[in-house]
Amino acid sequence: MTGWDNINALKDQLQEHPLLGDPSRILLLVFHGSMATPEQLRASTMELI
Repeated sequence: MTGWDNINALKDQLQEHPLLGDPSRILLLVFHGSMATPEQLRASTMELI
């Protein structure tokens, strides 16, 4: 998915999911080329499992 609207739509769907949408269990980060560089760097330094 390359479009920002598509990414946000998927994020919204995932956040509505009973397991994947639980912020105490899952940290959902979105990336896109139009994001500011500091935001991308902050998110990319986190460990993803």
